Amino acid sequence: MIPDDDLVFGSLRLLEVDERLLLPIDTQIGIITTSDDVIHSWSIPSFGIKMYSIPGRFNYIQTTIFREGTFYGQCS
Repeated sequence: MIPDDDLVFGSLRLLEVDERLLLPIDTQIGIITTSDDVIHSWSIPSFGIKMYSIPGRFNYIQTTIFREGTFYGQCS
């Protein structure tokens, strides 16, 4: 995440990142998560995705993006 001091006007606090991820549209995408320390809850509300990263396990989900846009993921 971008520190509060580095945000520009119009940026969303706690949602902006310094390295954005570009994903293709109309293509099936697989997402794999895991954790090293504690359980993390990861979501992209616009896609209706919420998954948990659990230490020592892999969690997998598939999605397809049907329209172009900027979508924000977050810990929940």
